[in-house]
Amino acid sequence: MPLYEYQCASCGPFTELRAMKDRNAPADCPSCAQAGERLISLPGLRQVSAATRQAHSRNERSAHEPRLVRRESAPSPAGHTHGPGCGHAGHGVGGGRPWMLGH
Repeated sequence: MPLYEYQCASCGPFTELRAMKDRNAPADCPSCAQAGERLISLPGLRQVSAATRQAHSRNERSAHEPRLVRRESAPSPAGHTHGPGCGHAGHGVGGGRPWMLGH
């Protein structure tokens, strides 16, 4: 059940756990039993610690915006873009693995 805030005319604000269907009905003040009207209050979004908010932000950012982007190496004059020793230097012509035509 959600926690709602109410205002008693003589005692001030108080909170009460109620079913959602009863949220707008007046609630009895726990001090004086007088009917109190519901207050419109802000949701408790800042209830988590700063470290937890930072971790959530970091996880959200990493899901679609990586911080580190690896640059591809510049192609060699022969058009080879892979590093040395990749095993297909000849691309099937004159060395390397003749059965391997490319990536």
